[in-house]
Amino acid sequence: MMPAPHISMVFSAPTPGRDDDYNKWYDEVHLPESLTVPGYVGAHRYRLSEDQAAGMPPSPYAYLTIYELDRPPAEPLAALTARLESQEIAPPDSIDVGSIRSWAYSRIASASAPDRDRTTPAPHVAVAFSAPTAGREDDYNRWYDEVHLDEALSLPGHVGAHRYRLSEDQLASMPPSPYSYLAIYELDRPPAEPLAALAEALESGAITLPDSIDPDSLRSWTFSSISA
Repeated sequence: MMPAPHISMVFSAPTPGRDDDYNKWYDEVHLPESLTVPGYVGAHRYRLSEDQAAGMPPSPYAYLTIYELDRPPAEPLAALTARLESQEIAPPDSIDVGSIRSWAYSRIASASAPDRDRTTPAPHVAVAFSAPTAGREDDYNRWYDEVHLDEALSLPGHVGAHRYRLSEDQLASMPPSPYSYLAIYELDRPPAEPLAALAEALESGAITLPDSIDPDSLRSWTFSSISA
């Protein structure tokens, strides 16, 4: 199953002490109402996993929702903004509104493991943000598309890899995203084993990062599915 051509990534957190109310609203109210907005065709919720890549700054986000968009983000985001302004969609007091970060991305490349069951969404994902070294964007994209997606899929537990570029159209109310490129790796097992395999490949030199990627830009966090 090929992912949608565009996505909206939404990070958020519950108001302290209101986790149950927050999750109940998200699962029972917000996911269904989001899918009535034109252009929104799928939604998947995740919670930050216990296992994370060593050496990465901790994730500031405990929850992630990935909304699938079947058209360029301008129209779906405008429709969502209209419903928020009219309060047809209204965040409850169980969500920390100040924690919300929502950014739209457009898919530029995908690859899947040959024996992947494409009808079932993967239960875990690793999201990796990065940026090219200044002046090396073409080299960065060539390495990612022609080398890294395939070598990532050779690692145990990695069954899908999808790359995205930050879209020109974003929600006006959001701070701008600091991340121009995004990769989402689908994992078919809890993250501990895939992360260990990746760490071993990096330490052994089986996977090497080229000088066309800015190492200081790297942010990678794993999340586990909680609803769809």
